Amino acid sequence: MKSSSANVGNKNHFVSEYSGDGILVVLDSLDGPNLEMALPTTVLTPHSGLALFLEDVNNNQNAGGRNNREAEKLLQIQKHVGFNYEDQDGDVVVVLEKDEIRDRLKKAEWEQNNGEGYVGVCLEWGVLRTISFVVNVYSKCDLPSKRRLWNNIISSKHEFGRGNWCVVGDFNAVVVSEERRGVNLESTSTLEMMGFRSFIVDLDVIDLPILGRRYTWYNSNGSSMSRIDRILVSPEWVDSWG
Repeated sequence: MKSSSANVGNKNHFVSEYSGDGILVVLDSLDGPNLEMALPTTVLTPHSGLALFLEDVNNNQNAGGRNNREAEKLLQIQKHVGFNYEDQDGDVVVVLEKDEIRDRLKKAEWEQNNGEGYVGVCLEWGVLRTISFVVNVYSKCDLPSKRRLWNNIISSKHEFGRGNWCVVGDFNAVVVSEERRGVNLESTSTLEMMGFRSFIVDLDVIDLPILGRRYTWYNSNGSSMSRIDRILVSPEWVDSWG
């Protein structure tokens, strides 16, 4: 299974925010994920809601149009939750700046998070805009490549952390020997199965059961079969969508 880049040239979309080197485009969907994509541009970076908030606090400056409404909403939220920004300007500025920088870096990294044997995307899903990470896997057959793939995915999850995770695709590996039939079992070493089981445990995900057929791959004459495709989801993913 391979993942191809989405073509937004003929799709309905809107620009949610800018960066110095590109435009972040969100493909809006009421039922599914809002997919963010970075497109190159020469447009100068406008003020974000945070920037306008800081201007209001420090310089008492106003901006018009959509940006001004965004800043007003942010200020109203602060008041409704009882957050007194006027008494703690310095602390508020530091926290909000760090949060925005972290979020922007996370989005930028995941928009380009393509590694050997996998492609990862970061989504804001549904009305609640839940942060979700979806990793599409297509593993090579040799064990060293599989180990690199497992380690890279684990490192990515530890690095980006918070959010719902789904790792799905062709892992070219099985958890137990019973998941292969009509295949030379010497090609499925005990070390490989142990490593794959450890990968699932270390990733802290749930291996979802499959419905219907027991295997996910069959050779042309049906004499060999394996369950090498899996869907691994984090407990947070299950809590959100079952």
